[in-house]
Amino acid sequence: MKKMSFTTTGDAICMKKITEDYAGFKPLRDFICKGDARINNLEYVISDYKCYGSTFCGGLWLTARPNVFETMHKFGFNMYSCANNHSMDYSFEGVLQTCRYLESRDIPYAGIGENLFEAEKPALLYTKQGTVALISNCSSFEDAARAGYPSNEIPGRPGLNPLRFITINHVTHEELETLKKIEAETFVGATKKNSQIDGFTPMGPKGLYDFGGNYFIEDTRSYRETVVSPYDLDRTIRGIKDALNYADHVVIMTHTHQFKAFEFTEPDYFFEDFSRKCIDAGASAIIASGTHQLKPIEIYKGKPIFYSLGNFIFHLDFVERQPYDYWERHSVKKEDYTSNRVLALRDQTCQRGLTNSNLNYRSVIPYFEFDDEGNMTKLVMKPIELCFDKDPKFKGTPFEADREAAEEICARLQRMSDYYGTKMFLNDEGLIEVVL
Repeated sequence: MKKMSFTTTGDAICMKKITEDYAGFKPLRDFICKGDARINNLEYVISDYKCYGSTFCGGLWLTARPNVFETMHKFGFNMYSCANNHSMDYSFEGVLQTCRYLESRDIPYAGIGENLFEAEKPALLYTKQGTVALISNCSSFEDAARAGYPSNEIPGRPGLNPLRFITINHVTHEELETLKKIEAETFVGATKKNSQIDGFTPMGPKGLYDFGGNYFIEDTRSYRETVVSPYDLDRTIRGIKDALNYADHVVIMTHTHQFKAFEFTEPDYFFEDFSRKCIDAGASAIIASGTHQLKPIEIYKGKPIFYSLGNFIFHLDFVERQPYDYWERHSVKKEDYTSNRVLALRDQTCQRGLTNSNLNYRSVIPYFEFDDEGNMTKLVMKPIELCFDKDPKFKGTPFEADREAAEEICARLQRMSDYYGTKMFLNDEGLIEVVL
């Protein structure tokens, strides 16, 4: 193993071409290209628009043409994580078009595929410094987006690599009795229970009370816990250990929207546990995205866990096309509203829309190094702004953060990371440096 370096970014929703002559491009490209492995979360479908919109989406149906992707690719990325809640916005053809295009360009990607065997396998990057394996998965998805293994009789199902979990609500004896009384009077879950009796629906986890699809257990106090799926955890651990037979470093990139309570900034219990177990199994880094805002950083056994890197490109104001379901969802007539006008209508009616908060437009690009024994020796992060309230035509496009914004990002990230004992400071170069 030789010394190896990484750069990585958060969510990239690139819906329009990015020209190389804009002021933010060269400084960010130069920083990204410092890494031997340069990883991006591709949060949209690459297509020619000749594919069907699914009956579900990740909030919006996100797709862009290959020439739009190519302008983003010029930032210097050489690996892509593709498992996220938008992977199946355009059904099987959309995800397969994405796979075919990346394969035609010989670009390593992970997290999606024509079946689960393809979606779960690591993407491999060969560099002069060594080999990197990237495993990509997602905990926020409609079940129909989940890829399936092939059998001897039926082909596998295209889709994403899932990371499932279960939520268990602990309640007191009195609270549980109240739920049972409500069920007896309203027949909540009666259809499901009859289906279980008939053998068409699997029984729920042993020892848990199923109330309308939510699981409860009696306890001395009320609280919520989440537990990662043993099946998906075991698959991932096996994948890490297998990859270490031929790769010098294994990186996990997970797209996850879950959080502990009401704040986006708190990683959920199951994902904390999952991340640490992956490092225990030999992973060099865990990189998460999903909620479009920064979350804490934990250094666990000398390895970084980025609980969310927020956004890198966030072009929600520039979505070109949507299926008819988009207008139906917002109860407006297609002839009265363009795609962008319906998006604006949605933002006006919500209390904290993603495009209405500056927190969704400030993030970081980490750069970290490992020595020839696999020890992390450096972790710095470049603060970035995504032009929230400056030039509207660049809204969602990344620029270097100025000193004032960098100080705010550093202070916020430090407050969030205090819980994990992580310390950082803004150095003289304008980079956030983590104390190792």
